This record gives sequence, structure tokens and C-alpha cells, in this order.
Amino acid sequence: MPGVRVGVAVLTMGTRPAELAALLDSVAMQTVKPAKVVVVGNGCRLPELPGWVDAVELDDNLGVTGGRNVALDHLTDVDVVVDLDDDAFEPPPDTLSGPTRELVVGTFKLDGRLMLALDVNQAVDTYRATT
Repeated sequence: MPGVRVGVAVLTMGTRPAELAALLDSVAMQTVKPAKVVVVGNGCRLPELPGWVDAVELDDNLGVTGGRNVALDHLTDVDVVVDLDDDAFEPPPDTLSGPTRELVVGTFKLDGRLMLALDVNQAVDTYRATT
């Protein structure tokens, strides 16, 4: 999406630091790099975050809507905002292995389903190599 500035808002209550780190690793691996990433600690202290992430710690838990609004206040200079929660990230399923597993750069829970984010360039190259 040339020219489109993507912002990422991540809301956390601080209870899943490993999942938050994995989520941020997944964001960093995306082929469309976000212009800005904001992590909001909703009534909690945040763990150490990568330098490319803006951290906002709220003294009180403002709820999902309040926390997201705070994130949006910090993402005014982007065109599109992607809202993520630290519990939305899933590691790639153990059932995937080999070349198929190598294509997966992130997995997310969406309404009880698992969405796999693939490295599109690598998937196309793999397809071309097999046809």
C-alpha cells in the first residue's frame, strides 16, 4: 500500500508479556511496515518494549474503548489504524511444518478462527518453483 501510513494500536492489561512480545515480533515481520506502533498499558506498567514502539501507561484501566481511544490519540498522523490485543496473537500451529510453516509470519485469533499471515513474496516464489 504505497503512500498509506499504517498505525498499529495494541491494548494490554500487562498480564501476557510473552504474548505481547510475540505479537510485536509479528508486527515487525510484516511486509507493510507500520508508520507508528503504540502499546497502551491499560492500568498497568509495561514491560520493556522495542525502541520503535511508543509506550503509553495509564494509571487506571479505562476499559477497551477508553484504552483504544488513548491509542487513537497517539495515532493521529496515520491513514489506517489496525487494533490488536496481546491475546490476539497465536504462535503458528504445530500441525504446520516444513515449507508451509516457513511461509507463516504471524497468526491471529479472529472470531474463534485462526488467520495465518503469510509472506506473500515467499509464497509466490514457492508456488512458481513447484509449477
